[in-house]
Amino acid sequence: MSVGELVGIALVWLASFSSLAIMYGRASRWDQAWKQRWEQRHGTSLETFRQKKQQMLKVLTVIRWVMLALVFMSVGASVGPIISAINGLLREPTLIIVGYAFLNLLTLLLFGFFAGGARLTKYELQRIDELLRTSSRQ
Repeated sequence: MSVGELVGIALVWLASFSSLAIMYGRASRWDQAWKQRWEQRHGTSLETFRQKKQQMLKVLTVIRWVMLALVFMSVGASVGPIISAINGLLREPTLIIVGYAFLNLLTLLLFGFFAGGARLTKYELQRIDELLRTSSRQ
């Protein structure tokens, strides 16, 4: 891999995690005016949006657990070849160690992204619940 490709990959990951942060910031500004605009724009109650977010949370929770299992499997699968490379039993130890480290890092980043997405969805559900409670009091 060239330096340009590595920078490109790093920028993609930075953009992915930045989008989660931006979405968190947007959800923190949800208020009654936003609720009314959303309901007018979509022609349904905010409860519909909440149900879709609840379904998304279930999907993200399953993906998060699958990714966690993949992280452990990736680390477990890399232990043997890395030990063999360190002991000098394999011909290209640097390539093997870097390859497995990259694979482990990739699965860890994917796990972090989906875990962050699940936390964001939980936060959005809390904000929607707050908006629905305050609108029912009025």
